[in-house]
Amino acid sequence: MRQSGILQRAVGILEYVAQRGAPVSVAELIRSLELPKPSAHRICGTLEEMGVLIADPVARGLTIGPRLSRIALTHY
Repeated sequence: MRQSGILQRAVGILEYVAQRGAPVSVAELIRSLELPKPSAHRICGTLEEMGVLIADPVARGLTIGPRLSRIALTHY
């Protein structure tokens, strides 16, 4: 897979989670964005490691992480 394809999928995941406004399961991302299961898990894991997504253990889903919040709130 081309790197731009991975980046497009990652941005799509971030957009979906941000617009949803509530924790999202990886299964929901797979269904809604029509992602291959291995790719979705790998991308979400990387986004978690980067701090742009975090796992919500109570809601059992992914939500916006502190790093993405900082990026969104930074003004130039």
